[in-house]
Amino acid sequence: MKVSKSKLNDKKKLKAPNLTELQQALFVLKLEQKAGRLLKTHQIKKIRKEIARILTKQNQQKIVVQAEPEKEIQIEE
Repeated sequence: MKVSKSKLNDKKKLKAPNLTELQQALFVLKLEQKAGRLLKTHQIKKIRKEIARILTKQNQQKIVVQAEPEKEIQIEE
């Protein structure tokens, strides 16, 4: 069975956490680390990398949109 790339991307988007959720989770982990209650310190690095991936993907999409020539829209009256 073949699955189109758009369907795979849609599934990834559903599973992917939101950027603000990741930033909030990172904030909480940093607070716990400062308080000395964080046992799994590797989570900070993992979340930071995930945030970087999301931001990189967003920036790449912006560059692609800017690189495309703007199409003129003619409005008929």
